[in-house]
Amino acid sequence: IDDRHPHTGIIFKNCFFIFQAFMRRLLCLLWGEADSLYHEDQLLQALSQYQEALQLLDYMASEGIGCPSSANEKLHANRAACYLRLGDPTEVLTEATEALQKNSRNVRALYRKAWALSALQNHKEAYDDIVVCALLLPQVSITSPCQCKSVAVVAASTESQGAVTGMANLALLSRNPLAETHEFRQACTVCFFKTGEQRAHFNDNSFYPNLDHVCRKDVLISRLRNASKEGWKRIRPRPNVNYLGPYYMCKEVAEGVDCSYPGRCTFAYCQEEIDVWTLERKGIFHRDHLFDTGPSKPRITLAQILAEHRGGYLFLCLECFNCKPRTLSKRNPDSPNYCSTPNVRHIFDENKCLVHVEQGATLKYCKIRPLTEHTQLDLCQARYGCAWHDSCNYAHSLVELKTWVLQLETGQVSSDGIKTPRLYHQLKFVCSDCWRSGLATGPDPKRKYCESKARHLWSIKKCILLASSPERKRWMPIRTLPATKIQPAQYEMCAHVANGKKCQYIGNCTFAHSQEEKEIWTYMKENKVNDMEKLYQLWIQKQDAKVAASKTNATGFHCWLCGKNCNSEKQWEQHIQSEKHKDRIFLEDDTQTWQFRFPAGEFYLCNWTKGGHECPEGDKCQYSHSEPELREWEERRVFLRQKFEKAVEDKLILPSDNFSKYNFLLK
Repeated sequence: IDDRHPHTGIIFKNCFFIFQAFMRRLLCLLWGEADSLYHEDQLLQALSQYQEALQLLDYMASEGIGCPSSANEKLHANRAACYLRLGDPTEVLTEATEALQKNSRNVRALYRKAWALSALQNHKEAYDDIVVCALLLPQVSITSPCQCKSVAVVAASTESQGAVTGMANLALLSRNPLAETHEFRQACTVCFFKTGEQRAHFNDNSFYPNLDHVCRKDVLISRLRNASKEGWKRIRPRPNVNYLGPYYMCKEVAEGVDCSYPGRCTFAYCQEEIDVWTLERKGIFHRDHLFDTGPSKPRITLAQILAEHRGGYLFLCLECFNCKPRTLSKRNPDSPNYCSTPNVRHIFDENKCLVHVEQGATLKYCKIRPLTEHTQLDLCQARYGCAWHDSCNYAHSLVELKTWVLQLETGQVSSDGIKTPRLYHQLKFVCSDCWRSGLATGPDPKRKYCESKARHLWSIKKCILLASSPERKRWMPIRTLPATKIQPAQYEMCAHVANGKKCQYIGNCTFAHSQEEKEIWTYMKENKVNDMEKLYQLWIQKQDAKVAASKTNATGFHCWLCGKNCNSEKQWEQHIQSEKHKDRIFLEDDTQTWQFRFPAGEFYLCNWTKGGHECPEGDKCQYSHSEPELREWEERRVFLRQKFEKAVEDKLILPSDNFSKYNFLLK
């Protein structure tokens, strides 16, 4: 019996090890099932599964089975997310508080607690939690104590998974999403001006609303509610740059000194500016409609999307687009029922998807998924490789988010919703100076000058519209739509012109001088295109769409890393094996901004920095020179690994490829 005691201990130890593994596996299964139910919008079942996982955690703790300390905290945070989508602020507050007791730095729980406090009319505490939440975000770098107060990000940009706004609730969105936390006014340079010496310090501004003057209302000002002591601050126009990260405070303004780039600085000057810019970028806040008293207008238009994201929309075969590697396939002109990829028989109308083609140094294709009742008007947090793929309720690109907003606000929720009014005439705008000389010259590619040798300045005010109908095939000048109080049901031809004579009317004749002019005027009236500027914007959209279509191959492979199309398999193989293509994995993305230098090789603090000394190697040192830099390096490594894994999954990179100096990032 004594000889069996050691064996009994070994058996018990091994059995306990198996029991531990079983319990941990069971916990993972319960957790995973709850997450799946949450994403399928089965919230009550998800709550039940999360509760079972919590009970299992308590049992494991009583049996001495170790588990990650963050498990309990995250499960409570997930239950808070379920109650948030169910619209129960009391339970959200309870679960979020439980999570924060385990870890006070849980950003998701903080945001959900802020939402609950806001729903319970406790706006001051809610905003304080949002400030703390923003300060805890890993991508926000606090460089000075005075910057801490002003670096918070608006709630909607802090936690995308908490902002639950389905299609059913979208119609109820107000014209001002910041109405509960911000006050807005219109002012001008007469009633809103600086009283201090520093030109860039906004706390020195003064607003005099009762001043006797004719206000031009060309300046938007704002302040936080219940913070009247801080005064009004100007909200500048948002910088028109393709940037997806969080907005930061200008370091110089935060430190109380003049900005070195007044009028050109792309950093925010105050917290209110960060809040407005963040929602403006998403397309759910529009300053032009903020003070409208009439019927609600769309906060974003097709012209605005195409102006910010140059290019156009087209339909491609979804099956081919989702292939690995990605294949671009339009409708087959010879067999319209099928796509144009050889050796496949995808029915185009059943598999077509709306795609936005953005033009720049490269071509970027963004798939616009159809709207569902669970669609959320926010960006997905997964930068690369979202686990939910097309079933994700969040937008995977900024242009997809804006397109969703446009479709919902205009009542067009199908994939066919993005359409411009049909105009069967050929249109072209020509330089008016050249037209007087008998020349019909259009603009140069940049639309700054006309194409003639004289190089006249190009603008809508100096253009003449010419139209050509398919029947008559001649270019005729089109005048501006007549300004009348009551538009006629049908425009008539001028009697003098109809008889082959010159119009004798002194002034602007309100009768059409050609059949083309009559048809164009009718089109403008029926489609509410009231002036030439709107018609000019439609023409530009059509021209850009033609250019985008001409650059898009009917068939072929597309590399989203390089933005390049390949016509054949041989060309594709040569491209993905090139060193330039491989380096694209580690090149900086223009939509991602980092505060520090690229990781140099070692993810540790420099010994010189630890000792409080300046490193003699400077930027050539392989080690980090500060804790914030080290945290950003770790984040960049995760970001680049996700990008690499996505490229491998899409067969753009071979796992066996050697990346020489970048290999340390993939270890």
